[in-house]
Amino acid sequence: MRCLGEVEQLDARLASLAQAETGVRLRLGQVLEVLGQGKHFELGFSSVAAYVLERCGRSVRWVEAARCLARRLEGLPELRRAMAVGGAHGRVAWSMGELLARVAQPQDEAGWIELAKSRTVRQMRVLVLGATADERAVGVVVSKEHAAAAVPEAEMPEKAAAAGAASASVASASVASASVASA
Repeated sequence: MRCLGEVEQLDARLASLAQAETGVRLRLGQVLEVLGQGKHFELGFSSVAAYVLERCGRSVRWVEAARCLARRLEGLPELRRAMAVGGAHGRVAWSMGELLARVAQPQDEAGWIELAKSRTVRQMRVLVLGATADERAVGVVVSKEHAAAAVPEAEMPEKAAAAGAASASVASASVASASVASA
């Protein structure tokens, strides 16, 4: 049986390796964006996906995700820095970075990173969904202050449960309508 100190050390080591992988994956996404501008032909590959499959042993989906996030982060230097090496606001993991890149704007990216420091990806997903729903409803970019005010910390679990119940309700309605359509 391992003592608690060993488990904490393993956790710290794993988190450190994952963060290093985030930086490498981001850099690969940036380089793949350059290759995607036709440079892969010069190397004898028919596509960037073919290149990555052969040279990096990665899937097409992996390539698409890395390139997409690299593109999104071009206009979000603080988030890019936080993912690559850790910035003034700390380090941001890949999943959190993907989520923040969907909603952050250059003028509020530091605020989104700050919000993410004390929340899980699941909690931030609720904030981002609320912000993007508000944005679609009124057609404006929602600031991080508005998103934070929309889902106070104390209500986070209830809000997440309500969102889950709403998704389940939509899913069961879809199944029900599919059953009726097939009958």
